[in-house]
Amino acid sequence: FPVTIEEVADEFFEDNKEFVYDRILQAVSEGLHSKRNSIRLFELNGTGVYITSNRADWKNGVQQALDYFLSVEQYDKCVTARQLMLQL
Repeated sequence: FPVTIEEVADEFFEDNKEFVYDRILQAVSEGLHSKRNSIRLFELNGTGVYITSNRADWKNGVQQALDYFLSVEQYDKCVTARQLMLQL
């Protein structure tokens, strides 16, 4: 049966949590540094179509990354996430 883009994305994110949360921290940091209102998080399989995030949603993404990195005891990344939270 056909699979939706959302299902493929959900499966990818579930299977690659560390990569996804690393990318969120990197993209938010770049967005803050360059004073952007939106960031590109991921390109869909070389299509030129991007998953983006508006500035209003960055805090939620960084909090999710912080929660994840706490759960896997990667405290250096927790520090990065906390520093970003203070800037948002």
